[in-house]
Amino acid sequence: MNELFDKHLALIAARWPQLAPVLAQQPVDELQAELLEGRESTLLIQGIQLTSRHDRQGEARLQAASIPEASPVVHLYGTGLGELATLLLSRPALRQLRVHILNEALFSLVLRLLAQPWLADPRVELQLAADSKEIALPFIALPAELMLTSDANAKLRDRL
Repeated sequence: MNELFDKHLALIAARWPQLAPVLAQQPVDELQAELLEGRESTLLIQGIQLTSRHDRQGEARLQAASIPEASPVVHLYGTGLGELATLLLSRPALRQLRVHILNEALFSLVLRLLAQPWLADPRVELQLAADSKEIALPFIALPAELMLTSDANAKLRDRL
């Protein structure tokens, strides 16, 4: 493990104790992950680009625009590299951001590589997508993560 992952895992264990062991046990070394450079960088996972490599913030703004600014609750399916969660949390009207993990190994890898300060925000609720019985509205589903969804979350992905 690494220091950044240990910090994230401690926060997750304190807030969502059932998720910590799941994320700690993920076989991240089995992911075919590469760093992809452009004006910025992103991850290429199994040949799928996780986010924009040129303007990750611009991409997050475009995705967030599909949800009204006044929405008090937003459901985010997928975590990406954290830009969209951070952007949504900057909205004054937002009272709850429910983040549904679509790929446990991918999220575990991101927790090892990049700081995720949005996890500490008290408005965030984090859960496995498979724990959701229905799709909740309003929502944003990250396209790359829909393609990379783990088998456990495939039924929900298919409904999204």
